Amino acid sequence: MACSSDDKPSEAFNFDATVLVSLKDAKGGDLLDSNHENAINIDDIRVFHVIDGFPVMYYDSNMDAPYGFILREPSPPYTTYYNIGFLLNTEESERPVTTTIIHWGGDWSDDTVVAEIESGDGYLMAAKVFYNGIEVVYQPTEYGDLPFVVIKE
Repeated sequence: MACSSDDKPSEAFNFDATVLVSLKDAKGGDLLDSNHENAINIDDIRVFHVIDGFPVMYYDSNMDAPYGFILREPSPPYTTYYNIGFLLNTEESERPVTTTIIHWGGDWSDDTVVAEIESGDGYLMAAKVFYNGIEVVYQPTEYGDLPFVVIKE
């Protein structure tokens, strides 16, 4: 198949509206590691996007992470513990500030993520993210940003 001068390259789109979390207990134990005695049950986690003032459970069977999150195994030297990436609410009707609720299940309390969403020609991103009211500030490394650590007791 030949290219003509009328062919246009596909336009790139940068989507960066996630929060990367490491979940630990007060002693530094990895609560996302199923071998930990108090590990969270990944099957109980649900993500809710607040739309028009109401929490709506995220589910999209066409996505790699249909429930709005993906568990990542440790990958030394980047991380030596599990972490979880959550897809934040980017609903256009809710912008520029959106709310996402993370329901951990069991006896774990829910967490709230508020994001300031910016979008423009070729991008949509969470410019600022607040996890339970605390601004998420990632620590950059040569391997990428380290996950935001959340302590659950």
